[in-house]
Amino acid sequence: MPRQETKHQQQLKEPSQNKLKIVQVTVIDKRVLYHVNFNVPQDELAPNTLMVTARIEAALPTIKYALKDGAKPIIVARTLATLPV
Repeated sequence: MPRQETKHQQQLKEPSQNKLKIVQVTVIDKRVLYHVNFNVPQDELAPNTLMVTARIEAALPTIKYALKDGAKPIIVARTLATLPV
């Protein structure tokens, strides 16, 4: 008979199950730290132009929700690097 996995081993296989969504916590008058990986490709000829903005657009609903709910957000953009397209 195979050994049964511990609860910890099961959680390691499903890390997304351990994360709370922003709607599950109270953020009113609290500082909310966003650590977002904005590692998006930039145009080599015009480095201020982003080629793909999907990651930034994906983070916006969470940021907007926190602002609407009364949070004092702190946004940390981890990386903005030039990547080959």
